[in-house]
Amino acid sequence: MTWTNPRTNWACRYDETGRYAGDYFNAEDYQRIKNNLEYLAAMAAGLYTEAPVLPDIPTVTKAAFAKASTINALERSLDALAAHVYDPGIPARKTWSAGDAAPTADDLNRIEGAALSLYQSLTAQAENRPNLAFNLGGGTF
Repeated sequence: MTWTNPRTNWACRYDETGRYAGDYFNAEDYQRIKNNLEYLAAMAAGLYTEAPVLPDIPTVTKAAFAKASTINALERSLDALAAHVYDPGIPARKTWSAGDAAPTADDLNRIEGAALSLYQSLTAQAENRPNLAFNLGGGTF
């Protein structure tokens, strides 16, 4: 499992004719976010005695994509991570319902930005773990 740099520059824009020229959220983007959240949970498990338990995050395809439940799985995963690790002040999460508007660029920037913030926090914690500078009783620890 590897970390993939999240996309934090999602934009909603229109061209001079009024046609949408912004970004589209697709199955590959969802999978990147899902994989990053699972990576964060594995990182946290190595740093904390009580590892976060993520909800089941479904795998999506182009044919079965963008249901409220799949986006909620990402949001609830952020909740689980924030509840079990040092929370660097990630923004409040949402709950999506069937019939809601699709996530906006701001929502996607919030989700991916929160994952990046958690990654930076966990990486800093891992790099700054105290290590003993001496042997206790000659044993290796």
